Amino acid sequence: MKFWKRKNAKSEIEQEELETNDQTEAENTADERMSEPVLTKDSAQDDQEETQVVSEDAVVFRVVAKTAEPEPQSTSEQPREKQEVQDLPLEKDGEGIQEDEAESEELSVDELQDLEEIEIETPKTTPVDQEPSSSTKSEPAQLDETDNQDAGVLQEEQEKTIAKNQNKKVDPVVQPTSPLSEQERLWLRQSIDEMEDKKQRKKGWDLAMILLEEILILVATISVGTFFPNSALIIPMSAVALVVNLLRIWYSDALNKGFDFLYKWRWLIALIVFALLVLAKVHTSNAAAYMYNFQADPSVENSIFFGRPRLIRTDEYVVQLPYYWSQFYNDFQEISHQMSVSGQNMILGYNAPVRDITMIGKPFVLGYLLLGNEYGISWYFCAKTILMFMVAIEMFNILVKNRYLAVFGAFVLTFAPATQWWYSPHFYDVIFWACTLFVVGYWFFMACGWKKWLMTILAICSLTGFVLAIFPSLQVPLGVLAFFLMIACLIRDRDQLQFKKTDLFNVIVVIAGVGIVLGPTLWGMRDDIQILMNTAYPGSRVSVGGDGQFWRLFVNPVSIMQSFLDPALLNNSEISSYTHFGIACMMFYPFLRFALFKKKDRQAWVGDVLMIAMIIEVTFMFVQFPEWLSKLMLLSYCNRMNTVFGVTATIFTIWMIQVAFQTEMRFKKTIIFLVFAVYACGAFVTVKFMDIPHFNDFIPQGSLVVYGFMIGITVAFYLTMTRFRQLGLAGMILWTACSGCLVNPIMIGSASVTDYPIAKKTRQLVEENPDAWWAYMGSNIRAGLLTANGAKVINGVNFYPDFEKWEMLDPDLIDSDTINRYAHIQMTPTPNQETEVVLNRPDLVTVHIDPYDLEKWDVRYLMADEDYLPALDAVELPYDILYQDQEGQVILELEWK
Repeated sequence: MKFWKRKNAKSEIEQEELETNDQTEAENTADERMSEPVLTKDSAQDDQEETQVVSEDAVVFRVVAKTAEPEPQSTSEQPREKQEVQDLPLEKDGEGIQEDEAESEELSVDELQDLEEIEIETPKTTPVDQEPSSSTKSEPAQLDETDNQDAGVLQEEQEKTIAKNQNKKVDPVVQPTSPLSEQERLWLRQSIDEMEDKKQRKKGWDLAMILLEEILILVATISVGTFFPNSALIIPMSAVALVVNLLRIWYSDALNKGFDFLYKWRWLIALIVFALLVLAKVHTSNAAAYMYNFQADPSVENSIFFGRPRLIRTDEYVVQLPYYWSQFYNDFQEISHQMSVSGQNMILGYNAPVRDITMIGKPFVLGYLLLGNEYGISWYFCAKTILMFMVAIEMFNILVKNRYLAVFGAFVLTFAPATQWWYSPHFYDVIFWACTLFVVGYWFFMACGWKKWLMTILAICSLTGFVLAIFPSLQVPLGVLAFFLMIACLIRDRDQLQFKKTDLFNVIVVIAGVGIVLGPTLWGMRDDIQILMNTAYPGSRVSVGGDGQFWRLFVNPVSIMQSFLDPALLNNSEISSYTHFGIACMMFYPFLRFALFKKKDRQAWVGDVLMIAMIIEVTFMFVQFPEWLSKLMLLSYCNRMNTVFGVTATIFTIWMIQVAFQTEMRFKKTIIFLVFAVYACGAFVTVKFMDIPHFNDFIPQGSLVVYGFMIGITVAFYLTMTRFRQLGLAGMILWTACSGCLVNPIMIGSASVTDYPIAKKTRQLVEENPDAWWAYMGSNIRAGLLTANGAKVINGVNFYPDFEKWEMLDPDLIDSDTINRYAHIQMTPTPNQETEVVLNRPDLVTVHIDPYDLEKWDVRYLMADEDYLPALDAVELPYDILYQDQEGQVILELEWK
């Protein structure tokens, strides 16, 4: 005889015996006794049939017993001619990522030991409407006196209850078993020994992995603390990580409960953290990079709490941040003349804060309107990080149905190197809104009641935000991916759909709401949009693919070093990557897909969408499409396919880790190892021939350092697909932390924008003459500081061409592609020469200007290096020096006749 026993089975049997022997409750609980498992000891020993009990917490007690001679049976009994095992579904958490499914269903040693001690008499069950068999009569049972007296009463009660419960599901009766034989005891003893060995081995492996994780944390801490500037914060953070990780040895259950509590209240906790950070004026702007170009007060350096500002992030601190701050001086109007004569539409201009209805789709910049620039900058950066992390948790929880992996995936996506290097402006926004549309769209069809209406409102906000992000390179492919992923998840979970015909009203509300918000806005912007679409850059770009680089298919092995080598490199943003195993997942998926097909698992819908998207993206990266086909597939706008591939590969990796673990496959370990070997070979070949611009000056091709990083990455993939996935996931977290979390500095306050002597002088002059035009000569970085502090800079960054300004300078420039673009506009004086505009790169032009042509633009104040003064003196340009600092920066007031 064999036993399979789950938790609480013994207590179930004891409780049922007590209920059967309770003399005083026989008459009052007749109905209950018919619906609960009953054990009787008043019948003679009978041959045991297979039975089952399902307790309140959905555990299973399974018994296998041999059968003997057939006896009269009730309709609920099963045939006794054969031995059979009956399985009831086990209720499993499905949330943990630390223990194997197979191991989770095995009996513990203590449970097996308990089984040895159980000796239960075997009765024979006889229907109440039949007489006992002859075998039963020949061996009368030893009945208690009370049981004999109540036998007729019980029979009567059962007959009355049958009518009530004939449509109800009644738990089957558990039949007691005979005492264990020597053979059965030997089997149990062997099982106990095997379980003890397995338990000890598992404890050993768990302990080893925890200790290895401790070593990884220590290595990362020492590396960051030694080679990364201003990194004192890493010490307490690492100490907390070390302690919490070590406590898992003894208090894993308590830590899991703590995680469950944090997850349950995650949105409330996120709101509290957000409020505290904004009150403390914490942000991650790189505006302190101005101190490398201007004389700065000590408060600028002191405001850097962790890390260092990145010079390369000019899109953020030279363009976006000045655009946002300038809106304070423009009273948050839609059209701004702070950097343009004819005016710039500030909704098109990096989606700056504008006081109108479109703010429902721009939660990041709401703080500028409510709290001003000083708190607005903190609101912006904290809201972007926290909301992205929270939305990514919801997205991955929908995809993998695992809270632990959902948090892990959110961390890997939010703090991936590419996400952080392109933190501002449009890259991050489009990724966020695509994830949000997926989550809101899914729950729009799955929720009901007030949640349905909440999703309706959020759908209006999300669609508005996605459209106004205005970055087609990512909007088109990521929008399509989010839509088809949502459809796949709805098909997978169609049994839980909560969509009725009456919910069509919610759909109408969404369409009407988006139309009310975007209709008037886009109509009012139609001329500006037309100008933008007709620009030489970026409007006229048509991407046909075929320009990909092979190393971008893998995790960039030097991405972990970018945070330490910058600012020596020219463009870390362009070579940044995501933390994923996309190519390995593509190789493994056909085997997994076959297993899902055999199981008829609807997870295959999700996998198919991700796999098809990956194939299209990789093909477009390396194969040049005909222009008509590129436009037909909506890929002509996408000149950032490597970024789209990175996002898709990250999602595919997280999904694969969970589904591959859950799915049983033949030769699974062998397949994983073969995929790992091929993936490693491809990665090594990539490293050997990888030519990353500006990086090979520091790390030669084929460097042992690069090989070492690539070995670590490929081994991490293998670990995540095996029982050691906990160690692999820890490695991915540390890789992401060192390569992505160190990119942007942690700042406190707005001193990085305001506390420069030249900025203070600028604000003073703006207060005295707010409508005066300013210009700068030299580096385009100067334009950002002037604009952020309220100056109207005529050669500030233009999101689309300011034709009126160029016509004032030279009417012939109107038809020139040189000025018909998104442009940073530098100026240098060229005495006694005609003014000329030169294109330096697609987004940068230089105006070689006759100093007297500044009068055509009515420039009142000029910021320049003192090195430019001789050129101005050569043409006897009249000016007064209003300010001069130790760095050689001057502010001149021009005196036109």
